[in-house]
Amino acid sequence: MAGQEDSERLTATTSVRLRPGVSCVPHPGGGLYLAAWPHGRHLPTPTPAQRELLARLAAGACRGDGLTGEERELAELLERGGWLETTFLQGGRPLYGVLPVKPLDTPGGPPPRGVDPRWRLSRFALLRRDSAGMVLESPCASADILIHDSALLGLLGGPDGAGGTPPAGRFWHDLWRTGFLVEEDGGEEPRLRHWKVHDLWFHTRSRSGSRGRPRHGFGATSWGRGRFPQPPARRTASCGPVIDLHVPDLAGLRDADPGLTALVEDRESVRVHDDGDPLTLRQLGEFLYRCARVRDVTASDGMQLVNLPYPSAGALGELDLYLVVRRVAGLDPGLYRYDGHAHRLERRPADAAARRQLVRDAAASAGGAPPPQVVIVVAARFARLMWKYEGMAYAAVLKDVGVLFELMYLVATAMSVAGCALGAGNAELFSEAAGLDRFEESSVGEFLLGSARPPRTVEGGADGVPAV
Repeated sequence: MAGQEDSERLTATTSVRLRPGVSCVPHPGGGLYLAAWPHGRHLPTPTPAQRELLARLAAGACRGDGLTGEERELAELLERGGWLETTFLQGGRPLYGVLPVKPLDTPGGPPPRGVDPRWRLSRFALLRRDSAGMVLESPCASADILIHDSALLGLLGGPDGAGGTPPAGRFWHDLWRTGFLVEEDGGEEPRLRHWKVHDLWFHTRSRSGSRGRPRHGFGATSWGRGRFPQPPARRTASCGPVIDLHVPDLAGLRDADPGLTALVEDRESVRVHDDGDPLTLRQLGEFLYRCARVRDVTASDGMQLVNLPYPSAGALGELDLYLVVRRVAGLDPGLYRYDGHAHRLERRPADAAARRQLVRDAAASAGGAPPPQVVIVVAARFARLMWKYEGMAYAAVLKDVGVLFELMYLVATAMSVAGCALGAGNAELFSEAAGLDRFEESSVGEFLLGSARPPRTVEGGADGVPAV
């Protein structure tokens, strides 16, 4: 058995090739040019042997451990620059591969010796299944590790999982040099201390860069075309009762409203409402009309584009508004969906206990304020946007929520009603209350709306001190 392991060690080989997406073309100034967006590298004076190697690397994989002289010099340069994909084999069987996503950024200090227990996997590392096997990724790493042999997975938990795996030392070294390992007792880098794992992943993967090229696996690729249908702009109406809403006179409001500067400067978050003189159904109708009605729907390239009072990603209008009503004059408490196409409310069946909990959660999120009169839950129909956008669709959803929030603030200020955006909400509870599949449609934002309390007076002072 020992002889067999020795034999396998002797047959360990590497296979190298230009990583996917790399082009090698003549440079106008002489030599060759390597390009893989957003990086490029000019090779001004490649020798004939190096040119021949580049041709082989571009055509397919070749033995990396058999290179000599000028070939090895070029291969090392390409490896440091992140141009080469390397696969490690044992007895002709692939064990793992190193697929760069940017130039190699080797950590400072001495490398670990073998499977060194002083090093451990970074908390940002993520292991997932891919069509080719398992992939280890990290927003802090300069490469992805493609794991073909499941025996190596034990190493990811620490050196104790190495067992008798022959390439364990080399695998550990490659994890270190590509940025997957951190020192056990070295403490975390100060620049990373404030990042939660999901926050850093979301930030790095929703921006273009080494991993995301616009229209090439990232951005507006319409990747869902032919895979699944894009939901229509207007959803099927529910069977519940509907309430037609007041349509305000926009021409009159153009003249009567304060100017933009006044609205922006007077905007504030008002968390406490006046239950003695609550928001009216007429006011609610005006607010929704000015913020979220559908002005028009047009067709373009097989998509329905929605014209709204606020800009939305791709004009797809993926956001829907649900209203958890506690106290509105002229409207029964309950859960409603706003139909912006018909400017009306649709009553939705909802468990009373879940509805009350949504109101309590909103009050708690507002810093322990009294129960709000209305909680506007902003929900997203994900497939409507994700059908078109790849890699950054959810980030676009949150940008749309932010734009809508600002419009809600400005309209609330113009109407002299109380508005306040919330920083967090319970998506699972909302999906349960509304009877929605949270992977198809889920809450992505919450906004409190109600009547504003009259300005208080301070003894010995002036009128107009804000209530909150």
